[in-house]
Amino acid sequence: MNAPKLVLLETFTSREEAVSALAALKEEGIFSQIDENFTSSAFPNLQVLNGVKLYVHEDKLEQAVSVLKSMQPIIENLNNSDLYEGDLPKESESVEETTAGDEDKDIQSQSKGCLSGCFGYIALMGVGFGFGILFSLGVAMSLNEVEYENARFDRNKDGREDEFHSYNRFGDFIKLTSDNNFDGENDSWWEFENGLPTQWKFDSNFDGKVDSRGAFKFGNLENLFYDLDGDGNFEKVEFFEHGILQKLEWKTQGGKVVRRELVQHGVLTEIYKLDVNGQLRLFEKLSFKGLQLPLD
Repeated sequence: MNAPKLVLLETFTSREEAVSALAALKEEGIFSQIDENFTSSAFPNLQVLNGVKLYVHEDKLEQAVSVLKSMQPIIENLNNSDLYEGDLPKESESVEETTAGDEDKDIQSQSKGCLSGCFGYIALMGVGFGFGILFSLGVAMSLNEVEYENARFDRNKDGREDEFHSYNRFGDFIKLTSDNNFDGENDSWWEFENGLPTQWKFDSNFDGKVDSRGAFKFGNLENLFYDLDGDGNFEKVEFFEHGILQKLEWKTQGGKVVRRELVQHGVLTEIYKLDVNGQLRLFEKLSFKGLQLPLD
């Protein structure tokens, strides 16, 4: 049986706003789905540019719009939350006399209103953020299991679905496939375990062959493999530790390493090449400023 079609409910400027809306919809028994765009997830600073999309099933759209309208003041508080970066004013401070007459009473009233609204917002955001963590990490601890196990998206709005999510009965991510050049053929494949990525495959030149793949451990990127010439062999390997690049290697078809580069703090520091005897030797050593250093 086909999964009900998901339609766009709203595009938010931050994930926090989307999570708050998701929590409010869940309270009303409405299933909703945050578009887990991996660019936005991996690079939160791009959320303002790309937006964070929230989808609902088509038959629940009208009800979801009504719920969203009812929580509009909360979203506005969230957008203006940078006004309260410091400690919230104490009620005793808010009643200090700053001007004479009726203006003084207005200021006091506004301060009390701010306190009430901010604390109410913080309480709701605590609930929403909790739901967001459970949802995005796929932890099987939610009060209700996800009703549907598949979701489909049309990211470029051309009428053709180009991203597909699969979940288990607890709502954990299982697979994510996508068509990134919108030609009707999938070219990116993700697999997950316990809601965390385990492997990724990508056809970067869209010729129908996988030429890049990644391996993850405990959700952190461990290795990236590249087929540089399209022969089906992955000649280049990048090694990561806790998601940070540490080493690059180039190999022959037989698996022999012919070049190695070491990286520290994002800077290339050592280059190894084959010598005349075919042995891998330290060829060049660099400082963090890119200056050549004497070999040991």
